[in-house]
Parts: sequence; structure tokens; C-alpha cells
Amino acid sequence: MMWPRSASVSLPIGENYAARGMAARRRVPHAVCMPRMRSAFQLLSIAAVIVTVAACAPTQPTSPNPTVSIAPSLSASPTVNFLEPTVPAELAGTWRRSVGGEMVDLSLQVGYTIQRGFGRGSGRVTIDGDEIEFHGSDLCEGSGIYTWVVEGDTLTFTMVGTDPCSGRSEVLVPGSFRRYVP
Repeated sequence: MMWPRSASVSLPIGENYAARGMAARRRVPHAVCMPRMRSAFQLLSIAAVIVTVAACAPTQPTSPNPTVSIAPSLSASPTVNFLEPTVPAELAGTWRRSVGGEMVDLSLQVGYTIQRGFGRGSGRVTIDGDEIEFHGSDLCEGSGIYTWVVEGDTLTFTMVGTDPCSGRSEVLVPGSFRRYVP
């Protein structure tokens, strides 16, 4: 019987190795081989993970020499700084009123937010004198135009035409808001 060259065999002491056609080999204990195999398996596993992550990662086209050009704008439209209020100081802040037994908060700063119970809607405002246009709502399409008056700590809106957002118009008119400091 021929043994493979890589096989390691141990024979009891006193056996004639030459008679069996084998060179005398020392048996390598598992304690030496197993850690090497475990290390090789761990490295192979890590390499497989790295290849998988690299293959799944989104690629973005890159330019070897990215350039940025800054040119002055001669546009007639005003630049809007979204960190500054877009409403007059007397209108800015939080206003509160009761609608159908629920407290409603109207916050006006950069845009508007209406909080009614657990419901919340927001959008943008554009102000022209005593008219305010509510638009860009996250709850409905269209815009509503109202006139506004602040007298002391009271804010009153009057609808101009119609507002396609019935929830917004129901909150804004009729009635008045009182300035609220949370």
C-alpha cells in the first residue's frame, strides 16, 4: 500500500518502517496544524468580506481635477438666507388659539408650522405688506392668501379669495391668535 507523500503516519515503536516502504516520519500533533488552518480560514473570511463590501459600494464618478467657479450673479431675484426670518419681527414667533376645543400653535419664522394636536403641517410664506401667502405645504397643494393684523399680542387673519387647503384655512380663520411663549 502506497501512502500519499503528505500523509503522516505513526507506527508503534519497534515496527519496521523500511519493510512497509515508508520513510520514518514523525507525527505532527493536531495542536500544531489546527491553529494554522484556523488562521488561514480567518484571513480568507476577512478577504471575502472586504471583496464583497468593495463590490457592493456605490461608485461615484470622480474628476481628476475638480474645479469650482464662482461668478457674480446679476440676477434681479433676491437672495434668501434660510437662517434668517422671512417674516416681519412683529409677526415672527409662536401664536396660539383654540379650534374646536383643540389648542393650535402657529409658528412663523422662516416659513410656517401649524401644530394641531398630534397633527403637524408646514410650508413657506411670502409677505407683501399686510398680505401673507401660505404655500409649499407638506400636506396639500396650492396657496392661500390672507391679510394679517397684529394688535398688541393678538394676530388676526382675513382670507383673500379661497384657500385650497381646508385644514389650513380652518385653523387661520375666523378668530384670532394670541402670542405664545413656550
